[in-house]
Amino acid sequence: EEEGADTIAAFAAEPVVGSTAGAVVPVAEYWPAIADICRRHGILLIADEVMTGFGRTGKRFALEHWNITPNILVADKEDDSALPDEEDPTTPQSQAPKGPQADEQLRRAVEVVKQQKT
Repeated sequence: EEEGADTIAAFAAEPVVGSTAGAVVPVAEYWPAIADICRRHGILLIADEVMTGFGRTGKRFALEHWNITPNILVADKEDDSALPDEEDPTTPQSQAPKGPQADEQLRRAVEVVKQQKT
């Protein structure tokens, strides 16, 4: 079976590859082309800005270099505040759910995208 727009819910990638190749900036046309393809076919664009967000590339988020706004942006920043973990809103306990609850939320999100495409 061939994959196509009707079988793809999302495209997720790092705007600047850092974890596997070390700060590889794509050619200027790459992100605008990816964003256009996703928009035309109703595919969610997910930017993994964990390594590139919060000013690490000179902009607040790396996709801003290409004037791209993703549907979902994944980011992380260590917080060195003095709040105890249970009171600090940036600790993992207070962020997105994990395990079975997260799996169920992802399944529901994929179903919504599939329904919107039909």
